[in-house]
Amino acid sequence: MKVLEEISREEIEKELPNIVRVLKDVVPSLSEVRVFGSYLGDDWLPGKSDVDLFVEIGDENYSVRKGMISLPNYYQIENKLRQDVRSKILGNINQEVGGRFKFHLLSAGDVKAYWNYEEGNRGPMGKSMKSGRLLYSSNTLKPTLLQKLKLKLTNV
Repeated sequence: MKVLEEISREEIEKELPNIVRVLKDVVPSLSEVRVFGSYLGDDWLPGKSDVDLFVEIGDENYSVRKGMISLPNYYQIENKLRQDVRSKILGNINQEVGGRFKFHLLSAGDVKAYWNYEEGNRGPMGKSMKSGRLLYSSNTLKPTLLQKLKLKLTNV
């Protein structure tokens, strides 16, 4: 197994399509997958930094807030549905490279709830996740605001 320092950005990029394929296979109602956080910037350090993946699930039964059990020292236990999905994801990815990924599983309701939630000095979590680089969207026909604006300008 490679030591973490040996895993390059190129290897991470090569693994991203495989992870999206696994997510499409094992995550019910997969809405969106985005990479976000330090990996997109200059402060990502191979061997030290993880690669944050935002995984939006279109089913509120998979909400972070549904059935979460909080224990002392900020330890939390996810509900059974979320545990099962996370287990399937981790069981189907290349552990040599995929072990660097951190999966943030959220429902659409969670994204709204955490839109302005500040975690340390990272800025608003919801905004950060949704502004990450899009890897997959189940809603391929929905035009973006920029596409709508371009369409209006060409029709003028």
